[in-house]
Amino acid sequence: MRILLLIGLLSGAFVAEAQTTDTTIYTVAEEMPRFPSECERLDTVDLVKNECAQRALLAYISARALYPQEAREANIQGTPVISFVVEKNGLITNPEIVRDPGGGLGSSALRAVQLMQSEVRWRPAIQEGEPVRFKFNLPVRFRLEDPKPYILQGADTVYTDLSSPLAYTGGQEALDEYLETSVSYPEDGKDSCLTGQIIIQLLVHPENGVKVLDLVDYNYLGFEFWYQAIHSAHGTAGQWTAATFEGKAVPTAIDLTYTFLPDNTACLAIASSYANTLEQAREASAAIEAENLDQAIELLTPLIDRFPNDVQLRLLRGQAYLDASRLDEACVDLSTAKEVSGVNWFDAVTRLICP
Repeated sequence: MRILLLIGLLSGAFVAEAQTTDTTIYTVAEEMPRFPSECERLDTVDLVKNECAQRALLAYISARALYPQEAREANIQGTPVISFVVEKNGLITNPEIVRDPGGGLGSSALRAVQLMQSEVRWRPAIQEGEPVRFKFNLPVRFRLEDPKPYILQGADTVYTDLSSPLAYTGGQEALDEYLETSVSYPEDGKDSCLTGQIIIQLLVHPENGVKVLDLVDYNYLGFEFWYQAIHSAHGTAGQWTAATFEGKAVPTAIDLTYTFLPDNTACLAIASSYANTLEQAREASAAIEAENLDQAIELLTPLIDRFPNDVQLRLLRGQAYLDASRLDEACVDLSTAKEVSGVNWFDAVTRLICP
């Protein structure tokens, strides 16, 4: 099952709760509070600003309310409701769960709202021309949906459910040989003995056309190395047998890995060390798959000491730390990986685990 997170917006529907003059909390006001959006700066009507605010709030919560594994495995879906107060200064206080369908859905929605306490300042509610405290109820809808056989990456359709896989002419050995021989190590990297890997995500169309969807530079090798990898990936056009789904040829993607090792004498020791590191990283990856997390961390730590800015190693150890519930250490590795290469695969996780 694929997870789809939808959010409905609901403000209070009762009269103001009068406590004291300074602490009245409204649930209806002349101007409702608004989540900040780009429309606040525009000279437009409140209706447009409210619609923009709802879209911005939807995007904010969707990026932070993760579907709990417990609920997914138990096929639990539903709509928890989180209540909070938008204060006169636009900050939120007192977030709490007022409806919880179970399976961890309420806790997930609450964590997403709690992040707003330090990250977001709302436009407060207005009553008689003055900002007032306002109680806001936010339903967060979690829904399980049958998966589609494809995903959308920008304007491109990429099939992930296949009847027959994409195949390279001559098989995997021929592809490996092509990837190794079709790139040259740039002269600019030899002085600093740059070593590392670049992953190209290549879209292959049924008509055998190809397109680079993404490039990840695990070691920040730079443009000259990117050019070599991209040029090589484009060179595979015409060498593929298209993937199929239910008897129809469909576009799908494949990851092509390029390893760059300098061959000049001064860099041979570093190149040899990096080649050994890749082999040990594969062992660590297998250990993570087998849930031998301590073994994986033990294997990866000396490798990261040797290559501290290797993003692949950081992501692997970060995953192991995450699975072992060592969240502070996972935060360091995943944040370093993003800082070095810009990969944002774990953004939703780091927002929750990083202080």
